[in-house]
Amino acid sequence: KKIEDSLNYIGRVDGARNFIQRFGEYLSIVLVGPLLMVTAIGLIATIGSNALVDKALSISFLGATAVLIGKMMPYILVSLMFSMMFWFIPNTRVKLSAAMVGGIVGGSLWAFSGVAFATFVVDSTRNASIYASFAIVIIALMWLYISWLILLVGAQASFYFQNPEYLRVGY
Repeated sequence: KKIEDSLNYIGRVDGARNFIQRFGEYLSIVLVGPLLMVTAIGLIATIGSNALVDKALSISFLGATAVLIGKMMPYILVSLMFSMMFWFIPNTRVKLSAAMVGGIVGGSLWAFSGVAFATFVVDSTRNASIYASFAIVIIALMWLYISWLILLVGAQASFYFQNPEYLRVGY
């Protein structure tokens, strides 16, 4: 409900959906969204495996293409999930192209911040410092906050792509 209210506010929509409409559309996002996210995270981890990458590269040109597609797939899946959210959740008609632009902006930012967070967690656990675990909890809360901001930035990109007349220059 809060996400819909936020996206409706960005999209300058006054009213929310009724409960039945909200339930059906949210159920589809709740079922498909986590599946895309888990798949993206799994692909990021799999592509990080040097043995698998070396084996795929040794095949031929197809191997290099497969590795490139594999490296791009997490970003594509996360962008699709964000696009679905920007297309379904606001209580207004959002063009697919505008939702895709917002999804690409939000998905790319989210994936890059996720990689940065994972790198920090891995590097901080290498330290023998007793306070590293406390830092991970604080950074996880910061990453959650940043993820919410990224969602809002993607929603604004989607809105301004669909409604460029609302852009003001020089203010």
